[in-house]
Amino acid sequence: MKADVERAGAAREPRRILIVGMHTSVHVARWLKMVERPDTTLLLFPVYTQDARLPSGFTYLSLADVGRDLAPGIWVVRSTDIDDPQDARADLLHGYRRWRHSFLQGMTIAAPSRLAACIERFAPHLVHSMEVQLAGYLCLETARRMRGGFPPWVLSNWGSDVALFRKLDEHAARIRRVCRRIDYYLAECARDHRVAREYGYRGPVLPVIPASGGADIAALAGRVRIRPSARRTILVKGYHSWSGRALLALSAIALAHKCLGGYRIVVPLSAPVVASWIEKMRTELDLDIEQLPYVADHGEAIDRLAEARAVVGVGISDGISTTLLESMAVGTFPIQSSTACADEWIEHGRSGFVVSPDNTADVADAIYRAVSDDALVDGAAAINLRTVTARWSSATNGGRVWEIYERVVREHAPTS
Repeated sequence: MKADVERAGAAREPRRILIVGMHTSVHVARWLKMVERPDTTLLLFPVYTQDARLPSGFTYLSLADVGRDLAPGIWVVRSTDIDDPQDARADLLHGYRRWRHSFLQGMTIAAPSRLAACIERFAPHLVHSMEVQLAGYLCLETARRMRGGFPPWVLSNWGSDVALFRKLDEHAARIRRVCRRIDYYLAECARDHRVAREYGYRGPVLPVIPASGGADIAALAGRVRIRPSARRTILVKGYHSWSGRALLALSAIALAHKCLGGYRIVVPLSAPVVASWIEKMRTELDLDIEQLPYVADHGEAIDRLAEARAVVGVGISDGISTTLLESMAVGTFPIQSSTACADEWIEHGRSGFVVSPDNTADVADAIYRAVSDDALVDGAAAINLRTVTARWSSATNGGRVWEIYERVVREHAPTS
């Protein structure tokens, strides 16, 4: 399919695609690499200021150097160029408030006037905003100020963007305006297609594609060194914040501790409150449990996952967890909360467990079954590898995305 799209595009006008999103996000970086082509200029407009070392093949440039003659490649506008102090007056005039997530304290959020200037200079064939609360809201306000000058708009929904935030008063009205204004909607969960329709989206139904785009499944699977049933490690995601609920996962470990003799429990990315619980569980329950330090090397992170028999991820909201997809590729048995869309990827009781984030006993029972049934975890590994090969391959999904991009350009081409 990808080859067909490339042949069809051989004689077309070189594409200019503007991505609006987090320049520090590995998901954005993977997506850009997935859709990169030698005849396409991909320009990333950051949504907040933060110094960041770019991946290989990405190049910073100033907003003043952006133009429609920008050479093919992956370019990133310097985040120091995305704010306009004078735009504060326009914000007040238009009633626009730049929303700031809790993890962005101290950072400056991009100004609509700067995004408008970027669009005018670059003249993209389409704008693709990746994520809603920062990139989506920014594009919404920019489109309102540019009126008819805003290009065709593709919106990607990440994780909790609509499933959780629509329940919050300060976001519900904005999400509704976004859904009514966008031209095309890319969701990583079928669940969120239904939400977008409910909130006013009237565009076409597009394929479900994870926010991370895709991965080299063969390379991931090639890192497996031991079959799942022979592994003696349980990995627990350590996030405990506005969405993550690592403490509930650890409580489930405590309930199931009598069946975990001989197992090592590892908790990467542990919040301070999680780390203190880990210490208590080690001393009071005599568990072999430890927090793991952050590793920047993706291969090392995958090797950690591939050593685990099961991975436990609990939270009040998520999309399709990338950790879950990676675990499926390396044979690690997934235990994931029902507030994600894991049920769209795994079959409960056969290829994983979908558990309630509010029921500790439910999670504990899933852990017990995962460590006591060798046939279950080995059988799940084979099923899950087939699933991610079909649905999370970067080669396959890159072709699917280009079919969408070409459709957008075709349907919005000027008529002669």
